[in-house]
Amino acid sequence: MPSATRVYEIWDALRRARACLVACVDAIANALRWWRARRRRRGSATARDDDATTTATRGRRARVVCLGGALGRELSAMVAEAWTRGREGRRAEVEASASEATRRAIDETMDDDDDATLVFVVETAEGDEPAEEAREAVKMILKEARRRDGETTGDARRRRYATAMVGDCDIIGDRSAYRSNQSVVDDCNAVGLAVDAALRRFRWTRAAESLRLDKSKEDDDAWRRGRSAAVDAWVAKL
Repeated sequence: MPSATRVYEIWDALRRARACLVACVDAIANALRWWRARRRRRGSATARDDDATTTATRGRRARVVCLGGALGRELSAMVAEAWTRGREGRRAEVEASASEATRRAIDETMDDDDDATLVFVVETAEGDEPAEEAREAVKMILKEARRRDGETTGDARRRRYATAMVGDCDIIGDRSAYRSNQSVVDDCNAVGLAVDAALRRFRWTRAAESLRLDKSKEDDDAWRRGRSAAVDAWVAKL
């Protein structure tokens, strides 16, 4: 049996070991608190940076709604490419379905998560008709414009939009009698003009005057490469 002195020495050693353990635990706890506080500060700073980035890039997205066939798809691709190429951080996407994209644009409520500029690309096919793929969407826009006619109020934060239209005087058969170099661009953009007039009645925010193209007057080589000086200049204004 150990003596009283030996017992005291063992007890004293255990007490010192316990004090050392408590000090280590406290040190670890303090280190964890510091690390968590630092993470919170860094997280707040990152959130502020993200908010600043969101604000800086707001309005730099575009949704290109193609209301056309082959010619409309070509112009839509040019608009999207020119938008993306124009400034750093800008993004554009071409909506796959004309009807679905149009219905979405009409029905959606404008909010902070959907601040994209809507660019409607409208093709006028032969006979002053919409392209077959876009007939339902065009009718939807014209019908909605009639429904909204006379409205004088709306959300102050209205959707931004623009229209780009394209036709081809060389394929409009019923105008062959007077087709000439003097034909104005509006001659081949009847559907585009109708859609543009309808969208004005939506009381959205118009980003720029409409782009009106006559494919027969465009540089064929540049067009095949997916470029148009007129498109680049117009998109730069949006």
